[in-house]
Amino acid sequence: AKRLREVTPGRVYRCGQLTADGFREAARRYGIRTVVNLQEEAKDPFLPDAWQGRPTVRASDVCRELGVRYV
Repeated sequence: AKRLREVTPGRVYRCGQLTADGFREAARRYGIRTVVNLQEEAKDPFLPDAWQGRPTVRASDVCRELGVRYV
């Protein structure tokens, strides 16, 4: 994922809002188990499935689909 950066190697990552497909790929690649959303204005944003797509799926739903905890 283009916006994903490693903060603590193998443990903590940060990123801007990804597409649903981008998050699915990142979660599998890096073994992400928990997402902490720090967006004050968007507690559970809708994400597009792919780049330049229409936002259609909630971030929490993508996490649930992957077994990732959403905070």
